[in-house]
Amino acid sequence: MRQNYPNPFNLETTIAFSIPEDSETKISIYNIKGQKVKDLLNENLEKGNHNVVWKSTDNSGKSVASGVLSLPIRG
Repeated sequence: MRQNYPNPFNLETTIAFSIPEDSETKISIYNIKGQKVKDLLNENLEKGNHNVVWKSTDNSGKSVASGVLSLPIRG
């Protein structure tokens, strides 16, 4: 994963990432308390560079507070 932009964000942010091989890819957003806010992506993707836009809503479609997004790196 690369740093999202813009960060801090207001209405939306773009998360850029790359995967080394075709694989099932999941991205979820959690709040500072560790509670899942949004299932952003859950699909099979081809290897390479990808972008996904989060429009700062939760799984029920409600707007969430703007702020800074911290992205963990998982191998």
